[in-house]
Amino acid sequence: MGFTRYYTIHKRLNGEDFSKFSKDTESICKWINKVYGHKIAGWNGQGDPEFTDELVSFNGCQFSSPDTDESHETFEISLESKGFNFTKTQLKPYDKHVFATLILAEFYFGDSIEISGDGEDDDYPEITKVVKSFLRDRKINEIIS
Repeated sequence: MGFTRYYTIHKRLNGEDFSKFSKDTESICKWINKVYGHKIAGWNGQGDPEFTDELVSFNGCQFSSPDTDESHETFEISLESKGFNFTKTQLKPYDKHVFATLILAEFYFGDSIEISGDGEDDDYPEITKVVKSFLRDRKINEIIS
């Protein structure tokens, strides 16, 4: 048992959109690191998270301090992902990153992805507000360009 985030990918994700999604996910995760002081690591809780044109993959930091393991299950979404997926975060600090990433995924992939979780639709109202403002600003900049 434990707190889990779910996502189902109904059809192949668009490569161009995935590239933008990955870059924006990296930006939002850096913002979360800065504001909340919760860093993320690579898939195994060590090293660096991955934000590429084909993959977003991260976990909490395995040993953020000598007595604290903030890692649990790896969050991963790739250009090739499909079907039902989940990440059990146990509400460890990196859950904020997973939550924000899924909001971004829903924006970029629309009805291709369905997200849910064991919590509320808006577990982190401040993060939701920042992500939506970030996306609004991104869209305005694209229109102006």
